[in-house]
Amino acid sequence: MGYRLRNRALVTGYNPDLTLSRHPARATARRLPPSVENFLMAYDANRRRAFEDVVEADPVAACVRSIMAKQTRWVGTASDLLEATAGGGHQLAGRIADWPKNPRALAGRLRLSQAFLRTLGIEIAFNREGREGNRRIRMTSRVDFSPSAPSAPSATAEPMSKAQ
Repeated sequence: MGYRLRNRALVTGYNPDLTLSRHPARATARRLPPSVENFLMAYDANRRRAFEDVVEADPVAACVRSIMAKQTRWVGTASDLLEATAGGGHQLAGRIADWPKNPRALAGRLRLSQAFLRTLGIEIAFNREGREGNRRIRMTSRVDFSPSAPSAPSATAEPMSKAQ
């Protein structure tokens, strides 16, 4: 907690009217000094590069990223994904010793890579569907892989109606 207070004092010491909406490292304030803006931009770029390096180092995550670069949504089981990677002509699938040999191992590797892929714009969700409780994997990607800015609130916002 001490580092948060120290960071807040450093950031707000420049402008006493500055208000922080979130953690000081990711502050969205009215106007930050140029040195802080440059630092935050460099920090975000370095962080993104580190995540990209982690994804490229993991063959399963790299394969998922190449699949999702071609489409925005994929739904199926781990068996389907294992078949899709093997039959899809992916250069890494099945050719390296570290490649998962069964669907359960593939799902485990996806769970390990889930946070890194989410940062790069690929959301992976695991759930059970149907009467038999089949395990489904849903992968969705944003069209652009760059971080999006928050949208401004609508000026003509209407209150939500209650469901009847």
